[in-house]
Amino acid sequence: MRPYGRIIPIGVILTAALLLVAIRAKSQAPAARVWEYSSVTGDPKTFFRSTNVFESNAYKESATICYAAPAGCRDEVVTITGPNAQGRNAVMTAAAKLGEQGWELTTSTEVSSNDLREQVLYFRRSKSDSK
Repeated sequence: MRPYGRIIPIGVILTAALLLVAIRAKSQAPAARVWEYSSVTGDPKTFFRSTNVFESNAYKESATICYAAPAGCRDEVVTITGPNAQGRNAVMTAAAKLGEQGWELTTSTEVSSNDLREQVLYFRRSKSDSK
């Protein structure tokens, strides 16, 4: 018998065994994660102060939560009113609400156009976490 006569069948068997192990391992691998996204937009420096004498200490501040969907945003407005509604309360209240729902802050930025400056916070969570 030739010296290489056994090597070829052994090589074919080992290759088939490795291929079988690889196919089996791939079928047991976890599925790719699917994410859903949201954002919070608000102006951290601007708030409304009532000019009404009876509401002289009444401030109003709002931020918008955008829940991303294939058809566009589903918006929810978070409004803070009262004497302590100065500063970043509406943006942070909206961010805290998303955090309680399992959303993770991924990044933040500021967007400026004309005289308007808004802070935008971007969030994500695994779709399996939302159920």
